Amino acid sequence: QGDLALFDAPAIELKNNRISSKALDNRAGMAAVIMAAKKIATQNPKSKVVLLFPTGEELGLRGARVSAYDIPADECIVVDVSFGDCMEVPASKTAKLGSGAMIGISPVLDKNIYNKLKRLAKENGIPFTLEVMGGATSTDADVITLTRSGIPSGLISIPLRNMHTPAEVVDINDVKAVANLIAAYVEGGGLNG
Repeated sequence: QGDLALFDAPAIELKNNRISSKALDNRAGMAAVIMAAKKIATQNPKSKVVLLFPTGEELGLRGARVSAYDIPADECIVVDVSFGDCMEVPASKTAKLGSGAMIGISPVLDKNIYNKLKRLAKENGIPFTLEVMGGATSTDADVITLTRSGIPSGLISIPLRNMHTPAEVVDINDVKAVANLIAAYVEGGGLNG
């Protein structure tokens, strides 16, 4: 039957505000959401903000499917990672590490949320790139937008190199850019602001 083998890959700090670790695809997103929540808490937002950390995204979007049905949300911002620049992936499907938040554009995503995220990034000097997807996003947004009668959703991603390896790499400034954009969106009143 064989023996189980794993790579011992502890988190390490790299040059130029970058870190490397396993499972950064989830950890970086959670860090961005927590950082945004701390900023939002000082804003005293007019609307109720719910944080959701669903599980099972890569196993059929299970957590988001059930949670989004249970939470009566008016709109949603999904945070995930996407491909950072690396040799194996065409440059047109990646963003450079250090280029900021990746704002998603897809038929699944709400155009008004996309427009507002892009405008707020420009107005607040938050670095960003655009991530164009021809259909599904392969994120929790795919099921959240279809929950109940539909929840308008936007997607903000963090560029990540070496996805699904023990040596994933993110730029801390990109995580901060995502946090700042989420906070600006909430401060701006979401779709109603």
